[in-house]
Amino acid sequence: MTAEDARLTFTLHEYGKVKDELLASITSQHTTMTYGLTAAAAIFTGLLTTWDNIDIRLSILSLAPIFLSFVWFIWLGEVTRMARAARFLWDLEKRVNVDLCPARSSSPAAPALHWESWVRGENQWRQNLLLGPSYAISSAVLLGMAVISSALAVALFLFEHTSEAWLSGLVFGAAACTAALIFIGGLTIRRNPLLRRGQTE
Repeated sequence: MTAEDARLTFTLHEYGKVKDELLASITSQHTTMTYGLTAAAAIFTGLLTTWDNIDIRLSILSLAPIFLSFVWFIWLGEVTRMARAARFLWDLEKRVNVDLCPARSSSPAAPALHWESWVRGENQWRQNLLLGPSYAISSAVLLGMAVISSALAVALFLFEHTSEAWLSGLVFGAAACTAALIFIGGLTIRRNPLLRRGQTE
């Protein structure tokens, strides 16, 4: 085996390993979202059964957003892991295709590896097929529930005119914590080039 053949074999092995990581991250995303939404449904079902108890009601409404935010961060970590692997595979595909089909060839063959390029627009429709909207909707569902729950906790606390200090600290402290987590999440997305729209070149 020549050095070039050994290098190509090693590169293809690396490609397979990174592809496995990409698939594992997709599975983890689905698992995180499934268990997160199931837990959220259980939490809010419990809320309805204890609605008459103001302390429990406000505690659940205040703490649920923090739980939902943490679930979202775990899910976002897997999305980032997937985006990182996909981008690496895209670059690796280009390198492998150059090695297998040098530019000096008078009749270049079809690309040996082309999944990531195909998804990004090199397909019969000439369209980017990355599922951006589905990730935005998933974020909106989790964070939307968190914001609504937090806002409802503050509104109900003010409406009930309760004066318990610990409850006041819990409601407003949890609301501030939720807002901070969402802000940090937005900042994370903004600063990560893999998660920004249009970062495909």
